[in-house]
Amino acid sequence: MLKHGVLFAFGIAAIGFAAAGVPTVDGVVTDMEYAHMYHDEKIGMMLRWEAVGDVMYICMEAPATGWIGLSFMPMDGTIHGDTVIGYVNADTQEAFLSDQVAPGNAHFPHFDDRRFGGETSFLEVVGSEVGGRTVIEFSRALMTGEPTDAPFMDMGLMTMISFHPTADDYVSYHSKWYNVVTINYVSGEVGDAMDMSHTGSHDE
Repeated sequence: MLKHGVLFAFGIAAIGFAAAGVPTVDGVVTDMEYAHMYHDEKIGMMLRWEAVGDVMYICMEAPATGWIGLSFMPMDGTIHGDTVIGYVNADTQEAFLSDQVAPGNAHFPHFDDRRFGGETSFLEVVGSEVGGRTVIEFSRALMTGEPTDAPFMDMGLMTMISFHPTADDYVSYHSKWYNVVTINYVSGEVGDAMDMSHTGSHDE
């Protein structure tokens, strides 16, 4: 049953559902598991999320066998690229997820954020790669208190979604397989990217 119906914010549609409870981080996602969902028609990537208490649950899904990732970029420019990037070993179905940050004035290059005062902030990580699609689910605190992590608050957070079709690593360039949107991870609203001047984003 739809909770909010289809939410239209800045011309982009996101769907809100009445989720049954806390999402299960198991690498297998169901339609009603998360309260919010966004499907990017430009690159075919799917993002689902839900805040439960002080924890954010996120599921990334892409039509790819390579890495899949998000980069959170607060619009005040305090953090230029709080990056989550990972892949799944197709043989073992083991998920590898890296907590990274871009220390410069753009979203790239990004590095392990432990080099810059952060920690690996994931509470749970599980993934799967089946039929040419990669799914990675993870959870982390809404506010980790780390200087390298963007907080999830009731306001828009500019987010780059991206993947690589085949490369199981953290460094291969996404090329055309990316898009940037603004997401309120609490209310579920999704809109166009705002001021991208500090992100270093550009079309290829």
